[in-house]
Amino acid sequence: MAQDRMIQINRAPGETLATFDPSPKLVNFNDTITWRNNDPTEAHWPAPVPLPGGTFDESGWISAQILAGGTNFKTVTFGTAQKDPPDQIYRYVCANHKDEQGTITVTAAPIPPEPAADDTES
Repeated sequence: MAQDRMIQINRAPGETLATFDPSPKLVNFNDTITWRNNDPTEAHWPAPVPLPGGTFDESGWISAQILAGGTNFKTVTFGTAQKDPPDQIYRYVCANHKDEQGTITVTAAPIPPEPAADDTES
């Protein structure tokens, strides 16, 4: 059964780069990932990076940057937009900050549901 999963975008005070938490992220085929931008001042834009020799359907990815402030979210469902089979690794990068990178592994193996998201930062 498809699950909703979360990736937090966090930037500690005094740091120049944000992190994607968690990364790597493990999801099942057809799970939906919600990115939450907790950075208080910078917008971020997770964008796909094709693996060498691989193809990637970008149509299901985030179409606009996620504004700063912790109240802005964007979602991607893996398995509907992406045409690759399960057990595939997806690399992504912040289109606004190329040194901010992460990975998502889509697997057919069962993954326990995540705890319900709340409005607090992690």
